[in-house]
Order: sequence, then structure tokens, then C-alpha cells
Amino acid sequence: MLNRDLVIPAIATVLLAILFPLYWSNLYGHAFDGFDTAFQQDLYSLSWSDALFMVIGALEIYIYWTLARVLKNHLSLRLARTMLIILACIVAIFHATILFDLYFAITGQEMQPDTFSNSAVVALFIAGGCLLLYSVFAISLALILLVETAREQVLLKVFAIMLLIIATLQLTMVFAYVNLLLFPMALIVLTLFFSKKPDTLEVV
Repeated sequence: MLNRDLVIPAIATVLLAILFPLYWSNLYGHAFDGFDTAFQQDLYSLSWSDALFMVIGALEIYIYWTLARVLKNHLSLRLARTMLIILACIVAIFHATILFDLYFAITGQEMQPDTFSNSAVVALFIAGGCLLLYSVFAISLALILLVETAREQVLLKVFAIMLLIIATLQLTMVFAYVNLLLFPMALIVLTLFFSKKPDTLEVV
């Protein structure tokens, strides 16, 4: 039985599960020719992928905010709600790096193949810092959910386990590409959690 109160969040998670690998697999494909070059090419140009980047960010923020709202009545998960809000803020800052693309597009500044411009270095620093912070807080969230979540909330525990693996892989950088598969799978689990019957899930 579908929880009608969370139909939109459930649809959002499915949509993100589809769009996330679509965007990042394309970027990872270009990165095989050299991350610096791929990053600069993406930074110094505006394309459909930039619009997709913004949509992905908006969906992810909405999903974290919704999950935090769902957990509002669970007093033991108050810290988990704080972690979710922090994650949403980090995602917002990360996706705000699109402003650098807009800056280069408006100013008409050309890509410098050999060196990063100062603006590109700042953008790379912000993006890298956000990914690092995301991993740290995601690991914290996963551990809190595993410890504090009730036994009957199996789907939430499964999501926490997958989130823990995802965040750990992202910290390694080398194996982060595996998340192209794992993150969408975690989102599907979250979709099932959102879709639970109203009498088995507290919603505010």
C-alpha cells in the first residue's frame, strides 16, 4: 500500500536514481583523458549537463529534507535529522559551483589548457572540500541510523549500510566510481521506505 503523503518524494528518489549515473558516468568517461582537462572543459562551458547537474542537486536536497521531516517524530533520531540537514547544505554548496560556469560563460573567459585560472582553483577547492565533508557526515549519519533505528525499520537500516559503503568509497577517491551503481541502489531502497504504508511510518 502506497503512502500517499510521500508520493512526490518517492518519485524524486526514482528520478534521481536515473539521472545521477547518467550525469556522472558521462563526466567520469571524460575524466579518463585526464581529470584536470575534464574539469576545465566542464567548468568553462555551459551545456545540457549543467542543467542536469542543477536538477540532480535540487532532487538530492529535497530528498534529504524530506527524510529529515519523516524522522521528526523519532526522538532518538534527532541527531540523524541534523546530519541530514547538514548534508543538504553541503550538497547545495557543491552544486552552487555552477555559478563559476555562469561566470566564465558571461565573461567569455577562455580555457587555459596548461594551467588553472584562480577561479578554477577556487571552484575545484570548494567541490573537493564538499565531497570530503559529505563523506564524513554521511558516515556519521549511517552509523547513527544503524544504532538508533528500530529493528522493524529494516529498509532504513539497509539504506544506512549502503550509505556507509558509499561514503567510505568516496573517501578513497580511487573507488568512488563504484557509487555510480551503489548510490542509485540506495535511492531505490529509500524509495521503498517512502512508499511504506502510512500506519508503519510516522510522517509530520
